[in-house]
Order: sequence, then C-alpha cells, then structure tokens
Amino acid sequence: MNILYISNKPIYPKIDGGCVAMHNFLSCLLETKVNIKHFSISTLKHPFNIEEYPESIQNKITPEELFVDTRVTIKSAVKNIFSKGSYNVKRFYSEDINNTLKEHLQNNDYDKIILETIFLADYLKTFRKYSKAKIFVRSHNVEFKIWEKLAANENKKLKKTYLSKLAKDLKKVEINFLNQVDRILPLSKEDEEDLKKLKIQTEIDTIPVAISLPENVKNYDNQNFFHIGSMNWKPNIEAVQILKNSIFPSIQKNIKNVSLTLAGSFMEEEENTNDILYRGYIENINDFFSKEGILLSPILSGSGVRIKILESMANGTPVITTILGAEGISITPGKEILIAKNEKEFVEFAVHLSKSKEERKKIGQQARLFIANQHNKDNIIKQLSELLKK
Repeated sequence: MNILYISNKPIYPKIDGGCVAMHNFLSCLLETKVNIKHFSISTLKHPFNIEEYPESIQNKITPEELFVDTRVTIKSAVKNIFSKGSYNVKRFYSEDINNTLKEHLQNNDYDKIILETIFLADYLKTFRKYSKAKIFVRSHNVEFKIWEKLAANENKKLKKTYLSKLAKDLKKVEINFLNQVDRILPLSKEDEEDLKKLKIQTEIDTIPVAISLPENVKNYDNQNFFHIGSMNWKPNIEAVQILKNSIFPSIQKNIKNVSLTLAGSFMEEEENTNDILYRGYIENINDFFSKEGILLSPILSGSGVRIKILESMANGTPVITTILGAEGISITPGKEILIAKNEKEFVEFAVHLSKSKEERKKIGQQARLFIANQHNKDNIIKQLSELLKK
C-alpha cells in the first residue's frame, strides 16, 4: 500500500505537542508495513531541517520540504475582513506548493493520502483532480473552537470582533472540508462527538495518540510545581500568565519555600527569581518529567488533547488541570488526575498535593497505568492497520 503523508509543519524537532502527536502517529504508521512518501509544510516559524529527522525515520522514508510564508501582515489581515474563506487556512496555500503536489501526483500513484489538520484544505481540489487515493484527515482538535474561546476570553472589543470573524470563517471552511474527505481520524472520542454534532457526514474513526512508557523513575520527593508548553500557542501563554499572576502567589500564601518551573519552546528569556525558574525548550523530556514535581496546567481556551499532559502522566507525574485541560482524556477525575472547577479549587489541590508525598505517588502511578491501558502503541498500530485495509 502506498501512502502520501503530509504534515502542516516539520515533525522534528519535537518542539510542541502537535509534533509529538505526529511523530507518534508516523511511528505507528511505519509499523503497519506500508510505503510512505512524506512531505512537510515548512514556514519561517517552523523551518525544515532534514538533520533533525532521526536516522531511524530517514532510513524508512525520504522527507521533503514544501515552503510557504505564513506571516500575518496588516495588509493581508485587513483584506481578509472583506474576503471569503478562512484566513487561517489561506495562509498555508502556495501556488508553488500546489504545482509541486500536482506534478508529484501525476507521476506517482497512492492508495491513501493522509493530511495532518485542516490547514491543508485549499489543496483538496488538486488531490482530487490528480489522484484517485482515499483522503484521510487527522483532526488534532476542532480548530474553530480554539478561536471561539480566544474571542470569548478577549476583552478588547476590536480584537474580540476580529477573532470572532476568524472563528466564524474557519468553522465554515472546516465543516465543508471535512464533509468532502473520505475519512476523519480525530485523536479523542470527545472530538469525534463534537464533529458528529456538526452534522458532518464523513466516516469518523478515533485513533488515540500512542504514548510510550518511559523507564525513568519518578521522584515523588519533589513537592514543587512546573508547567510545560510551547509558548507560541495562545492557551499556553494564558496559562503561564495565570500561574505567575494569580495561582502561584496564592499557593505561596499557604506553603513556604516552593518553586515554579516554566518550560517550553518559544519561551522569551527572563531572569530566574528565588521562586520562579525559566527553562525554555527541554531536550530530554522524560528526564525533565522524572525530576520535576507537580504539573500545573490551568488551560482556559483551546481544543483537543493536551499531549504534554499525556506525556507527563506516562512518567507518573501528578497533574492538576481544568475541565478544558483534561478534554479528550477519558480519565476518572480525582483518580488519575485532579480537575479543578475554578481557581480556588486549583490552589487547594496544589497545596494538598504539595504537602502529601503519598498522594502525589498514588495519583502519579494511577496516571501511568491509565496511559499503559488507553494509549498502548501495539493496540493503536493494530487499529490503524485494520483501518487502512478497509
């Protein structure tokens, strides 16, 4: 079976949860014994570097770059107000890329074309015209919902209006695009249900993110706190602001001598203080999780599964998050993870866990067991293999 696999950004280095999700999917796909051609959309923000791709991947596929300039300009943003379609999606379209794909499809036959996210929607006509392959779309989240929530949380009227228009335009394009492909592969049952509520007629099969259990032994002596997330994503920026300005100061009123570590790619350089430490991009994520204490993830906007939460759970890390932060993770609140309904409860959970090593260990080990059962790589490979054979 020949598969054309196109990602909306380079998978490597794994700088954020989206890259991790794509890496894990590609790893599973390679285990199904199919032939894969991989194109990666690259941008100034996410440049392509073949040297970042592991040798184990390069030995099986030959990744190629498709560059597009996705920078937002005032001129293009204003122009979008008076035009049809979604500005979010239009930014990923390039005539050069379209011509490259056209020529490639004219010279190669594929059984399946797998697209990462809806941002490749404007290339659908080319895929249909020059290929008979079935088109699958991996839906990391319901994209327009992210922008709806960003608009709802925005206080400035002009910006709120603009974000609302982006959300409205994206919703139309997203629904139309997903109704025209052959199959949708969301990462969670919650997203599957959301897509069905939108009256999308396309077949849907949920393929969870495969998460491997690291061998690192978790240090449950650490009673401090941390947050990790790519700082080029608005929900993570909001979460860090809330932590620094409100949640962590409230925690400190109840516990002395605790610290907060902030980590993630695209983090602006800031000086460490006595209680807040800035780490930036983490190279060895499993080593980081094993040494850190309690993950605080006060997510208030966004959509889809939080990959960093799944990775931390796999390491046995106790996690405190919001209802939205736990979206797409079919856990039992209070058992594998603590879900706070408001900021006051968030602080109470943090104080409780920080004071109890026994509770940290209990929740962390249950979290690890959950990942072993629900995100088992072998099970997901089998599910994916059966799906591709349909």
